[in-house]
Amino acid sequence: MKVLLFILLVFFASLASAGEVLQFECMENYQQLLNPVSAIQDSPGLSNKLKAALPDAVEYKGSLPASCQDELRSSGTLRFIQYKKQLYVLEMTFINTKPIFVHFFSPSTISRMEIAFRKSGYAGSQFSSHINDNLILNYSISTDVNHNYIEQIRYKSMETANYE
Repeated sequence: MKVLLFILLVFFASLASAGEVLQFECMENYQQLLNPVSAIQDSPGLSNKLKAALPDAVEYKGSLPASCQDELRSSGTLRFIQYKKQLYVLEMTFINTKPIFVHFFSPSTISRMEIAFRKSGYAGSQFSSHINDNLILNYSISTDVNHNYIEQIRYKSMETANYE
């Protein structure tokens, strides 16, 4: 149910979004990070934990590259999945004592997100990025038990979203 609420929140946020742009210059050459894999593990949040055999898939799963850590002034984790030269998944996760992406949003978007965050403990919006010719990235923010902010930036292709 939470996943459905999150998807609806992101959808409505995209309608109200002022079109924030996140440069991510450090990700423009992400293909250099990718390595061939024999199978792809489902996203960590899914309960079925299936592996899909994709012989032409390439993946990167690990730390955010140093150039991105410098650009964003934060460390985090990163995952890319590409299949037959098409990007299927991009996931970035940051855990910090303060949100690091707030300055990318317009005041009206921040206001809307603050209301959603107070009501439900999480909020979301979207960015336009310069990755793969203006890829739209979903953004969500929540807190953990230690009151750290968990910020996630995600892209999933339509095929991936339909599969999950």
